[in-house]
Amino acid sequence: MLHKNLPFYRPLIANPFIKTRVFREVPPTAELRPYICCFWGGEEAAAQEFKGGEPDLIIPDTCADLIFRINETTGGVSCGLVGISDCCGHSRFSGNTSHRFSTFAIRFYGWAVYRFSQESMSGTLNNCFNGEEKFGRLCEQLCRRLPELRSFEERTGFAQKLLISALTASRKDRLFDCAVLTVMDSGGGLDISALAKEVFVSTRQLERIFLERAGTSPKKLSSLIRYQLLWQEIVMNKGFDIQDAVLKYGFTDEAHLMREFRRYHGMNIRAARAYAFGNVANIQDKHSFSAV
Repeated sequence: MLHKNLPFYRPLIANPFIKTRVFREVPPTAELRPYICCFWGGEEAAAQEFKGGEPDLIIPDTCADLIFRINETTGGVSCGLVGISDCCGHSRFSGNTSHRFSTFAIRFYGWAVYRFSQESMSGTLNNCFNGEEKFGRLCEQLCRRLPELRSFEERTGFAQKLLISALTASRKDRLFDCAVLTVMDSGGGLDISALAKEVFVSTRQLERIFLERAGTSPKKLSSLIRYQLLWQEIVMNKGFDIQDAVLKYGFTDEAHLMREFRRYHGMNIRAARAYAFGNVANIQDKHSFSAV
């Protein structure tokens, strides 16, 4: 059911062109594409995490990340769930700097993470949890095998097999899925009372369902989807026009658009573009970036 909306919706990070041994993104298989944005990480830990360099900018991406830190020195693994965020921040890491670490992470769409967890997502907005608290056996299996798998590709392949297996027995909420699709179809601009009428529930019930499944309200998720659609267009559309975007995404005026963008991104559009494209090397046409 979610397939039809995914071709146009691919949330982007603040630095969407980055691809190194420290960090890269790998798309999921077709079976997992409605639920998982990507797998990310690398064989090495970022140098700035240990040397006090400038941390990476983190922006709201409507996703929840299940992050595994693998201590390559001792073979130990820690696992944490980072819920949907509605504010920007910077990457942080604390660990033994005499050890070697790598990262492997699963970036779930925020509205699909409930399919792989038997726990409520309520309270996960802007919060971190022990991964096993929310995912149990999935985390246990990954923590056991990840240190044995040496490459990022091997880790991705193993994780996908587990996730596909888990999906067959996962819980479903058709009303919630339908509500999310309606929000996406509207570009994040649908009034919540109108959304409740579309799916034939009260606004109070709709709020409860969204908090349980995604950890945030329908209004907040709608606003974040609109922001991400805007950011996607800013990055990918060489002829981006702010006045066109005001009309397309239902902002009151240019000032309204700029305020909302800065609230989520922490900087204005010009600075955000400079950050996204500033350290890109060997790209012939930066605007040819594919969101698929």
